[in-house]
Amino acid sequence: MRKFFFGLGIAAAAVILLIAAFIGYGVYVGAGVSKEGGVYADNAVVTITAHWDVKELTKRASPELLKQVKPEVLASLFDWFATLGPLVDYQGSKPLGWRQVSGTGGTVILAEYLCSARYKAGPATIDLVLQKSGSVWKINRFQVNSDILIENKAGRRT
Repeated sequence: MRKFFFGLGIAAAAVILLIAAFIGYGVYVGAGVSKEGGVYADNAVVTITAHWDVKELTKRASPELLKQVKPEVLASLFDWFATLGPLVDYQGSKPLGWRQVSGTGGTVILAEYLCSARYKAGPATIDLVLQKSGSVWKINRFQVNSDILIENKAGRRT
């Protein structure tokens, strides 16, 4: 009976050690993804929104994003975003989470960031979902949120 409990203890310790290693690996990889993706997010948001340059977004957009939004719609959105005015102060990005997806095209990392900035007309946040395939980061979602945009849209004739 003693050998049974000793073996059970060894097996339990091995399972706990395996779980701890798995969690440790996830934390290690997650910290790298958050840091690397955050640098990309910060550079992209500053470059794209400094003067609301749709070409800068298009250069960084994932194929999926470009399939979802027609170029003329994207240009119209950027005309609207430009009512915020030029970038005055960028406060940085905050990682919201990431996940790894495997498919026929290989493994892709999707990471979400909330970026805060102040523009001439007022504050805004940019919700980004970045996609990393291999070593290449692309923007999979670019969503601008600001009360100023709502006010500007309400005052515009459509």
